Amino acid sequence: MKRLLWLTLLALPNACGGEETEPAPPEADPLPACEEPELALPDGSCIRPGVPHDGCGEGFVHDGVYGCEPILPAEPCPPGLMAVPGDETCRSVMECG
Repeated sequence: MKRLLWLTLLALPNACGGEETEPAPPEADPLPACEEPELALPDGSCIRPGVPHDGCGEGFVHDGVYGCEPILPAEPCPPGLMAVPGDETCRSVMECG
């Protein structure tokens, strides 16, 4: 009985006789034509990597390309003075006691 069951199970895959074919992969939706270096989003729009033009924090200005640059004095501050992003001039670190 076991032998008959095994023979039946071995014969089942060959019983159909036809060649099996792979199903065709589904056609992907074409991505929108984005300019380099933009990235295509699923909704069909394009986005440029980096910080958006209105996304820089206080004391920073957009560099016009991908990021933000700090607003600082044109020259390095001399000893005893400092500037943090947003300062256009050097200032004292702290009052002398």
